[in-house]
Amino acid sequence: MDRNRCRAGPLLKEIKRRVDTLWSRLRALTQSRFSLPEPISVNWIAGNFLMGDFFGAVKCRYGHPVRLFNISRGHFVACDECRTYVFVGSNLMSCWREETEDIWRRNSESVEGYEFIE
Repeated sequence: MDRNRCRAGPLLKEIKRRVDTLWSRLRALTQSRFSLPEPISVNWIAGNFLMGDFFGAVKCRYGHPVRLFNISRGHFVACDECRTYVFVGSNLMSCWREETEDIWRRNSESVEGYEFIE
């Protein structure tokens, strides 16, 4: 009996360590998930996009990740899973001024073949 207990001790400690690690990672994920701002409301639906009260609230209605990018002073949101993109405004953020024409060209090429949602 003592020999079995001696072998089980390190194994149980390792299991406890792994459970503690997983628990802390899960806690960190859920805290960061719930600290993100949620859209205020959905004003309308354009294709697969839920258009919120501001351009930062635009989401894919299927839950796919979206990305915001600029082409010149125009701001766009794309869903790479649905292969669609939508125009969300112009000159709303100043970050476009720090970008180059090469960046705008790459952004434009990144949505070639995608459906533009009006």
